[in-house]
Amino acid sequence: MAVADKFAVARVLDEIAQYVALGDPNRFKSRAFERAARSVENLDEDIRELVASGRLLSTPGIGKAVAAIIKELIETGQSRYLDDLRKQYPAGIFEMLRVPSLGLTKIALLHEKLGIGSLDELEAAAREGR
Repeated sequence: MAVADKFAVARVLDEIAQYVALGDPNRFKSRAFERAARSVENLDEDIRELVASGRLLSTPGIGKAVAAIIKELIETGQSRYLDDLRKQYPAGIFEMLRVPSLGLTKIALLHEKLGIGSLDELEAAAREGR
């Protein structure tokens, strides 16, 4: 099933940005995905048409790697890159963003150093004094 619209594509790019931020202390790559997501959201033209015509790369903020991800999303409804990123982290890891003053950098550190991947694990670790 293909991705329906530019907003669905932008949501995927934002999710990729979050996963990339967890795994890479250099924020450049995650910010590139965030910029691409905003660029896609602001498109005046149908994203499927841009992909089909090969003009997606002329969109500001869209480079070859991101264009390939978007093309795959439009054509298949999935992103192998996002699927691979999801496999690296527990499903509930972004729940921890709801904790005040706990951002992606701290979440990544908690996951890396203590194996914490959810709110329940975070609470247990806090109770244990870890």
